[in-house]
Amino acid sequence: MNIERTFKAVMIAPWASLVPVAYVLAEHFITTDADVGAQPLGTLFVVGMLALGSVGTAYIAVVAIGLPIHWGLSRLGLRHCVAYLAIGTATGLLWEFAKLVGSEMPLQLQQAGYLSHAMGALLVSFAFWNIAVDPHNKVTNNAPLAPDAAKPRRL
Repeated sequence: MNIERTFKAVMIAPWASLVPVAYVLAEHFITTDADVGAQPLGTLFVVGMLALGSVGTAYIAVVAIGLPIHWGLSRLGLRHCVAYLAIGTATGLLWEFAKLVGSEMPLQLQQAGYLSHAMGALLVSFAFWNIAVDPHNKVTNNAPLAPDAAKPRRL
């Protein structure tokens, strides 16, 4: 585990959670009438609150949950993208499940919450893996392919 790359991943990866928010905003502007967009300050306020909530939640999740998981995976030697994506998406879904336990929110809104959290967690996990783990998987010309390849063989 490279501390510098991990720190960069912690600082940058949560911003990937803005992609679902940007998608919803773009879809809103495309599908609504021109008269509805007459309140730009209200729309910007709502988008700003969604963005702050999304990125803030992602920072908390990355620091409180993602870093210990990353430490454990690096100790186990698991560096594959699928492991990070599966654990990150499951974490996002469990987070949303914990929020909605006992909620009387309509089922369609709950499904939208699960979908948005799953997409955000998947994107944040991929960004984290790409920054913190992927550079260590690349083989350079000077690096051996296996740890034992550098040792001379004895006959």
